[in-house]
Amino acid sequence: MTSLHGGTCDRGRAWPGWARAFAGVLVATSRVSLPVLGLAFARDTTIEPRVMAGVLVGLGALPAAAAWLLERAFAADIALDPDALRVRRSDRSIEIPRASLAAVEPWRIPLPGAGVALRLGSGAHAPVGLEPAPPALIEGNEHPNLAFAAARRAAPLAVLRHPLVRFGLFGLVPTAALFHAHQVIAWGGLFGQYYTEGLAAWLRSLALTWGSTLVGIVLYASIVRAAVEVPAFALAWLAPRRATLVRRCAEWAAAIAYYAGVPAFLALLFLT
Repeated sequence: MTSLHGGTCDRGRAWPGWARAFAGVLVATSRVSLPVLGLAFARDTTIEPRVMAGVLVGLGALPAAAAWLLERAFAADIALDPDALRVRRSDRSIEIPRASLAAVEPWRIPLPGAGVALRLGSGAHAPVGLEPAPPALIEGNEHPNLAFAAARRAAPLAVLRHPLVRFGLFGLVPTAALFHAHQVIAWGGLFGQYYTEGLAAWLRSLALTWGSTLVGIVLYASIVRAAVEVPAFALAWLAPRRATLVRRCAEWAAAIAYYAGVPAFLALLFLT
């Protein structure tokens, strides 16, 4: 049984079984499909970017968005008081006296994230599982899934992982390079198409270049992320107490592979 200490309140999700299973499938679909699509595109570059973008939206973006909506729907305030564990969602409130809480059991499969089931003294489980597991509720529990999740939440380089930075701001670099190269090769200069076909055609070419580039860097980022997450998860199981150090190394490796890898690919593309 995990030791309990009072006086804390956390924000998380309180999942009924069916909702957790549904959200887990959505998260798994989104996270697995992106690197698989990226590897498929790397092997067959003749696939139309528009087709790839459609598949990416259908198997990546839409499941992720649906999972996000479910997370919002089952968001809860989780308060661990001296006398009881109180869980309050917008549609339901649950109170479990401490005397009735027999054990806190980490989920074997950490989907849609690393959470816990609450086993009562009667042997039954509470009607909801909690994700993420409140720190005060799992103090002293060294389960690998919980160690991996805690290290991931405390990971460095959060700014570099933000989508607006990774794909918005940084995405302008390869977009500008590829668009400039295309305009020079096809039209003799950056504004050659503008002078020949007008602003609408020039902007349309820019939009197509930006969209294709965005698809490419999203898929590449997903491959990089998978390449660091899988070994980090495995190492968390082998050495849970080293999860924080492993996560720090993993985030630096991912940042270098992405932010240095994209310019390196462009350089190789232009030099060959």
